[in-house]
Amino acid sequence: MRKKYIFPILGIILVILGNLPFFILREKISISVREQFDGEILAYILGAKHLFDGTGFYPEFMGGMPSDSLTPPSYAMLLLFKVFSPLYAYIINQFIVMLFGFLGMYLWGVKISGKRFFSFCAAVLFAFLPYYTVYGLCVSGIPFVFWAFYSLKDEQEKSVAKYVISYLIIAIYGFGSSLVLCGFAICACFGVLLIITIVNAIKKKASRNVVIRQTAGFLELVLVYLVMNKDLILQIVKPETGYVSHKTEIIHTTTELWSSFAELFIKGSIAVPSLHFFIVAVALAVIVIGAVVLIIKGIAKKDIYVKILKFVTLAAGIALFSSFWHTPFIADKLNSMDSAVKAFQIDRFYWMYPFIWYSVLVLLGALAESVLKKYKIGIILWLLLLLPCSIYVLKESAFKENVLEFVRKNSTALTWEAYFCEKEFKDIADYIEENEGLKQDEYRVGSLGIEPAVAVYNGFYSIDGYSNNYDVEYKHRFRKIISKELEKNEYNRQYFDDWGNRCYLFSSEYYLNPLLTRYEYASFNDLEFDTEALKEIGCKYLFAAGEIANAESKGYRLVKTFDGYGYTYFIYLYEVL
Repeated sequence: MRKKYIFPILGIILVILGNLPFFILREKISISVREQFDGEILAYILGAKHLFDGTGFYPEFMGGMPSDSLTPPSYAMLLLFKVFSPLYAYIINQFIVMLFGFLGMYLWGVKISGKRFFSFCAAVLFAFLPYYTVYGLCVSGIPFVFWAFYSLKDEQEKSVAKYVISYLIIAIYGFGSSLVLCGFAICACFGVLLIITIVNAIKKKASRNVVIRQTAGFLELVLVYLVMNKDLILQIVKPETGYVSHKTEIIHTTTELWSSFAELFIKGSIAVPSLHFFIVAVALAVIVIGAVVLIIKGIAKKDIYVKILKFVTLAAGIALFSSFWHTPFIADKLNSMDSAVKAFQIDRFYWMYPFIWYSVLVLLGALAESVLKKYKIGIILWLLLLLPCSIYVLKESAFKENVLEFVRKNSTALTWEAYFCEKEFKDIADYIEENEGLKQDEYRVGSLGIEPAVAVYNGFYSIDGYSNNYDVEYKHRFRKIISKELEKNEYNRQYFDDWGNRCYLFSSEYYLNPLLTRYEYASFNDLEFDTEALKEIGCKYLFAAGEIANAESKGYRLVKTFDGYGYTYFIYLYEVL
């Protein structure tokens, strides 16, 4: 076996082993609820269900919404949900995302450093980072797509096969990622790199063929995004052709510039965890020491040092731009706009942070090895950096949580099975059909103290839900239901009025929409919903995670309670009178 294949094969084996617990546990897997269970999963389930029906409408969701209200982040993942059950589609997608991440980071690391060992170690950590895999290739695919774009510059081999593979990777990334979440940032980077190539061609430092190939790669990615997001783009360009989005009412909050900058630069974003604290600390130290040494006598491998400096500068620039975007000056400008465009988060360049910082990790190894060759001191020092990075990643990874499921005697983890609790909701649906004579598509339900995604996943038609792009008129109608509850809880009011993606039945007795399991012993003692508005919006039943005090006097009839063995929730089924 050729030596250059050893690390890729070993990495693939590690990714397979890392996903083995998920394939073994299946419905017992534990994953993050936020942004996955409660939101994006439904985008794939409903998208797959209605993929070829031509309606462009989801009757099950929020009283019936256009499909634009639930745009899947990855159309490639949507196909998995069409072929497989939601559980297996999720698990298979996670494996693909991690595998794509490892291979891309390994190839990219070798391209920028020429070092296979350092690239292998960084790529394994990159693959196991706890980013949300429901976002498809948004994060994990960035190294691969940059490798592909840079490979279009290679002329020493003039391999047609390599160019074809590069174009294929670019197309796959566009098809498997989101324009809104990170695609625009990648396109912007490609545009800048293309301009640099054109300038170099003018200066005779690059050939015309390189310009042609990279231009084709850039246009290919843009075209894929335009085709995949044509409805969303049309909604922005010609808003009169569709509904007015609730995003027009979003109010941007502000942060202090420098504290926000420090937080993002040093720790990264919660939404896209890069876990780079140790990397940035060492990188800054190396930059400072390297600058001193350069001034005195110069250092070996100056080109690697410059690359580290460029990546760290890019990370700092992204953090500064993102922080500036949330200053009062920008927020006031955005809040004065009366368009859904104001909700576009152009600061999301920080989605590139995992790619940037693990590129730095590779380069730090290459620099340490070249400068401190004696007794392999450089490699030893880099491994000392790798150790806390590895512990950090493993501690936060989904892999750790699911391995622990094998040894826990009394697990309290919220698993796929526990969250969606299919048996319980099937019992509810069967009871309503047998005793009320109604099938699931003949009535609508609201969820109180339970994520609406649970009901929709189990085939119910909801009045509530989590969407980042729904009709503002529906938001106003829905607000009428919960207006008194919002008046009693300012935090909930701001959350709904100023953001509103979670169009939930908020209770003032609980902040936001808590996930109240049977062990919470929840109750709603002072609930004031507008029942007439509930009926106007089509709600017949409430799934309440606790008892509603004085329910009949408030316009609800308790139909039945569901508290069977193995149930996750203690559900009070109320009919809206």
